[in-house]
Amino acid sequence: MFLCLISITGFKIIILDAQRLVVRQFYEENHVNLYRALVYGKCKNLVPKYQRIASLQLLKRSVSVGFDCVAIERIKQSVPQSVSNAFDRHFWYSQWTLTQLFLIKIPINGQNTFFLFILGFGDDGWDNDANFIEVFDEQGEFIGASYLFK
Repeated sequence: MFLCLISITGFKIIILDAQRLVVRQFYEENHVNLYRALVYGKCKNLVPKYQRIASLQLLKRSVSVGFDCVAIERIKQSVPQSVSNAFDRHFWYSQWTLTQLFLIKIPINGQNTFFLFILGFGDDGWDNDANFIEVFDEQGEFIGASYLFK
């Protein structure tokens, strides 16, 4: 089943299949609690079961200092190449930005869906303060991206 939507901002026709609509609804209902569970370890009982596949976290060992170490969890399981490429691209950019990454897998409507959270800490009004998510389906096809609000 396909649904056609006409974009108000342009004359593009966007074709969304039923699975994409289910994923979109899931995201709209769960993204805030997923963010809190991944970043702060809170609300874990309020989010659907997810599997963390990879991450890059900025940590601090002392209270008086900002971030002073990085915890890296590389992809250790089979994921679609496009998902791996997206994680690797943001991982590469993180060398020059204060960025955390979380790649998770969640079964939605019987299909695995990949969510890549990109969380920037710089407040330069440019790309370093980005907080957004990229979403991929089970085959690695890009479903969409959205800005995250804290």
